[in-house]
Amino acid sequence: MKQRINIVIDLETASLQSDAAICSIAAQVFDPMALIKDSNSLPFPPEGKSPSPQFMAVVNVASCITAGLDVDKATCRWWSERSDEAKASILATPVLLASALEELSKWLDLLRSHLDCDVRIWCQGTDFDIPILTNAYRVCGLPLPWRHTDVRDARTFILEELEMLFGPEEKPYDRIPAMDEEWVTHSALSDARRTAWNIAQVRKMQYELLTKVERRVIPTKQQ
Repeated sequence: MKQRINIVIDLETASLQSDAAICSIAAQVFDPMALIKDSNSLPFPPEGKSPSPQFMAVVNVASCITAGLDVDKATCRWWSERSDEAKASILATPVLLASALEELSKWLDLLRSHLDCDVRIWCQGTDFDIPILTNAYRVCGLPLPWRHTDVRDARTFILEELEMLFGPEEKPYDRIPAMDEEWVTHSALSDARRTAWNIAQVRKMQYELLTKVERRVIPTKQQ
């Protein structure tokens, strides 16, 4: 069985519907076990390697509208109130929707062939990014570059594991330390990296608890 590499995908969109127009697509390769190996590291591969551990595409929203995707006025007003950094992340050098999707597929294929691996796709819930991308690939007549069994729900994993570790809490994400880099909320790549960081932190918490339990186990007396 081939090894799997873990990838977080995040979208910014012009609607909240499953047929939403896409403003940007980002993906980040990460190692969910990285913080167990080195708690001072980040769970991302080094930059400068081929292929890149990151993918980013800003999408021409007009091409999404042409393809029949939804643009919501309320969401557009919401975007007008975001930070300049967040707005800049959806305005820089846009490409046509089909081109962005083809480039994402090529990037995933390059990772598979270069690393001789399969992919595991994470996103913050399976009710937003994945349905929107699936619909976009469909309307563009392009094959989806992953299987449904490759998809993982980061939000459910994080919340269920935190509840198992600490019990029900009003703000469970407060348990996760801040990442030591600037986080631009609603920038697709920044959000993808944050999700990867959260997964790796929860894995580290699981490992630390397991290690404590193992240390407390009293060996059974031999009869």
